Amino acid sequence: MVKKLRILFPYVEAGLGHIVPMKAFVSEFEKEHSDEFEIIESDFYKEDNDQDLIKYETWLCNFVKLFAFFPFLGNLVTFFDRIIPINIASNLVMRAFHRKAYKKSLKKMDNIHADIVFSTHWATNYYAHKIKQIPYTILYCPDCELINAFSYSSDLTLISTEIGYKKGLKKKHRFNENNLKMTKFLIRNRAFEIPYDKYENRKNLNLPIDNFTIMFMEGGYGIGKMEFLCKKLVNDNRNITIIAACGRNVKLYKKFMSLEVNKNVTFVPLKINEDVLPYIASCDLFVGKGGNSIAEPTFFSHPSIISTLSTGIEKKIARFYQDDVGSSVICTKKKDLLKLINTFIDNPSLLKSYEEKAYLDHDRYGAKECVEIVYNQIKREVEANGKYRN
Repeated sequence: MVKKLRILFPYVEAGLGHIVPMKAFVSEFEKEHSDEFEIIESDFYKEDNDQDLIKYETWLCNFVKLFAFFPFLGNLVTFFDRIIPINIASNLVMRAFHRKAYKKSLKKMDNIHADIVFSTHWATNYYAHKIKQIPYTILYCPDCELINAFSYSSDLTLISTEIGYKKGLKKKHRFNENNLKMTKFLIRNRAFEIPYDKYENRKNLNLPIDNFTIMFMEGGYGIGKMEFLCKKLVNDNRNITIIAACGRNVKLYKKFMSLEVNKNVTFVPLKINEDVLPYIASCDLFVGKGGNSIAEPTFFSHPSIISTLSTGIEKKIARFYQDDVGSSVICTKKKDLLKLINTFIDNPSLLKSYEEKAYLDHDRYGAKECVEIVYNQIKREVEANGKYRN
């Protein structure tokens, strides 16, 4: 009897933008095809409690935090990503700067004996191509365009924007219509279980129904302009609701919990383990950094102000939602941000055109299509030749 194909899903934390799409995909893939595959989920750097692997993932996370504090550095790094060949850049990062983690990661990847590796971060895709028996590799890019790190070798690369897909095909030395596919964006599957109506969500969350409701979310680490804006707005004299998702920033959450708040203002700080999606679905206006978290309010047809641009990648995401989708406004200066938020509070009708544009983008989200593309590709390219069977 032929064994099930082993498919590895390695989670990598570098911000939360690589974990969320992976979980969405795995959930849907398991539901549809678990009878045909041995599914292996791996918290790749943490689960073995190996300090060298933990140190490397911490390094990835610290860069995300550093770029949020100092966007100039983030933009500089993404500039170098464009001009340094990916083989040179990845070898420097992996083999020179983090050699111990590199060797241990290769050994770990090799010992899993996966037939297929599905990655949402370039690092695990890189390892999969360096082990003795190279598996069939699939790489989902959660960004709007394929940076060099996501243009490294893989058997199948997936992206969720038309502009990213078309630009990818122009890299004829690397991509073609067989190994680059466009699919829907992988937001949390939980989003499809939540009411689409913001007033129904407010009622379910015991929030004031008629307050102008603002959702702040500065990525997974709560670093940006949210603290400044919330401190200003909690003293407002209008009837407003302010929701602040602090992510892993425990220090910020504690600060928010001790703030004095005007009685006409409803202020709701959220910790990392809070289910943020119903809160996002309840807002009139979303304010956050230019990462892929902008996808979720857009799915619920809510306008966004993009308040922080830490890297060139985030700039491209922000411009996509501002210029291509039309649901967002980029505004990064604190005083201008506060002024713009106040304008929308006083004149909610100004948000109407952004809401309409977001609604037109609603069907671009969900894991089902991506799962079927991957499944069909595996059946065609992997099972057909039998090469990857155990």
